[in-house]
Parts: sequence; structure tokens; C-alpha cells
Amino acid sequence: MTWQEELEANLAMFTEAKKLWSPEELAIAYRIWNGAHKDQFGPRVDTGCSSCRRSIVQGCIKLAQKYVK
Repeated sequence: MTWQEELEANLAMFTEAKKLWSPEELAIAYRIWNGAHKDQFGPRVDTGCSSCRRSIVQGCIKLAQKYVK
């Protein structure tokens, strides 16, 4: 599954207001972000840093907003 297909399959997760993210949802977010940015940055892994997680989720939300348009 490509990152675009995974984003499309989980679009509601990134377009609705959400405060708590399960480990499975975070894994999806990291796969999408890494797929979308594999040429610009190296792969990022979840280290448990809340700031890093927030930036990955926000990046996926921006990708989802572009996808919806």
C-alpha cells in the first residue's frame, strides 16, 4: 500500500479534531509521513517524544487537507 492509499483509507483520522492518538494511529501517521517525505528527509521513527509526534501528526493533517482540496 502506498502512502497515498493509506492516507485515503485513513482520511477521517486526519480531518477530524482529535486529541488522543493510539499507538496504531501513530504508526499509520509515521508511515504516511515517511512515504511522503522519503526524498527530502530520512525515515523518522517514533521515539516517544511528544513534540516529534505532534510534528508528524501535523504534517499528516496538512497532507490530508491538500488531498481533500
